[in-house]
Amino acid sequence: GSGNPIGEVTADGSGNWTFTPATPLPNGTVVNATASDPAGNTSPAATVTVDSSAPAAPVINPTNGVTISGTAEAGATVTLTDLGGNPIAQVTADGSGNWSFTPGAPLANGTVIIATATDPTGNTGPQAATTVDSVAPAAPVVEPSNGSEISGTAEPGSTVILTDGSGNPIGETTADGNGDWSFTPGTPLANGTVVNAVAQDLAGNTGPQGSTTVDSIAPAAPVVNPSNGAVINGTAEPNSTVTLTDGNGDPIGEATTDGSGNWTFTPGTQLPDGTVVNATATDAAGNTGAPGSTTVDSSLPSIPQVDPSNGSVISGTADAGNTIILTDGNGNPIGQVTADGSGNWSITPGVPLPDGTVVNAVARNPGGVDSAPAVITVDGVAPAAPVVEPSNGTEISGTAEAGATVILTDGVGNPIGQTTADGSGNWSFTPGTPLANGTVINAVAQDPAGNTSGPASVTVDAIAPAAPIINPSNGAVISVP
Repeated sequence: GSGNPIGEVTADGSGNWTFTPATPLPNGTVVNATASDPAGNTSPAATVTVDSSAPAAPVINPTNGVTISGTAEAGATVTLTDLGGNPIAQVTADGSGNWSFTPGAPLANGTVIIATATDPTGNTGPQAATTVDSVAPAAPVVEPSNGSEISGTAEPGSTVILTDGSGNPIGETTADGNGDWSFTPGTPLANGTVVNAVAQDLAGNTGPQGSTTVDSIAPAAPVVNPSNGAVINGTAEPNSTVTLTDGNGDPIGEATTDGSGNWTFTPGTQLPDGTVVNATATDAAGNTGAPGSTTVDSSLPSIPQVDPSNGSVISGTADAGNTIILTDGNGNPIGQVTADGSGNWSITPGVPLPDGTVVNAVARNPGGVDSAPAVITVDGVAPAAPVVEPSNGTEISGTAEAGATVILTDGVGNPIGQTTADGSGNWSFTPGTPLANGTVINAVAQDPAGNTSGPASVTVDAIAPAAPIINPSNGAVISVP
């Protein structure tokens, strides 16, 4: 570019010429070339700038194998190969750097695609890689909704597309890194609107749909039974949350109704005589209904407590000396018994009550005044065997029925320990001393009603695996044999 000579050469009979400098010209050198014919005429100069810089690694978008695309240096040739170096394709990035390739047949799930970019000067940059993902995400979970907000969970990073029951679009949103997503319509959706949701992952795979139906109808006011303030119970919409406040709006507590709509709340301290108790029910969709009320009457006997039961024994607590009268859901008598001096009572039916039997328990004080009933349903079904994860003996963990007691023994029946599954069914136990390699661990789950599952087993593996073998790598892809 400064007019300093680089060299000269003669074009052959076809007009082609080549010149090789003794030392490669530095990147950025401007090369001017003129042609002089035998008659001494000289052409205008043509100019090129030396480019010896390799392009950056191309970007490869996530793909399901149907189309492979991305970006690279504008005009660069993008070469695609699999992990074994077998060619897939070669394409050219357009003026904006975009490129794409559609194989004749979609690439199989798990195929590793390696891409390099070579610029027009012949410089080749580093590799980039992606792995074909052609597995559709699971159906999203769509939480119950009253139409003001729709939310749930899906594959992290996926796009959640919402439509109504007729396929009309409602909106779309993206699941965050934990898989949580939410969408707020411009106008709340009407009661009864069907909301369908599908998740589309970054590779373009779309999974099956999850659905919910908008429920914007508030539940009815709860029934609040008469109470002496020791225990408050009643009925409300099944599986709703019952919120209790006093006459001034101050919180007392909350309870969740069971599948039959029964609920019970025991204050930490007995509520004083004359306390107004207001109760509202909020359903799973977030609708809150009108309140139900009662006023504490301390002359009433306490509502008895009834323990979970598998039907062989029914027991609980009540005020000492009260008579506990048990009936089934149709009012048929089951039996009666008197609470002892500590308030404990139990009845053993002549024949165990069948699974699903509703048991109503009323406490009658010596003056002949009855409490409100306590209600339980007999659970005669044993839980499923727990799942026990592989263990090296330091910690034992797994899943079981929520609230179940997990009892651990070794292969000859000696106790190892026990623990309780949390509300999600997860449990873990840490022995005081790690269990030895080869120890057989048997686990059974016992639910609150006393039903015991069959056993599940695992054998302690405390032997570390051998070190892996890693193939030589250029840093773009690391693999094992």
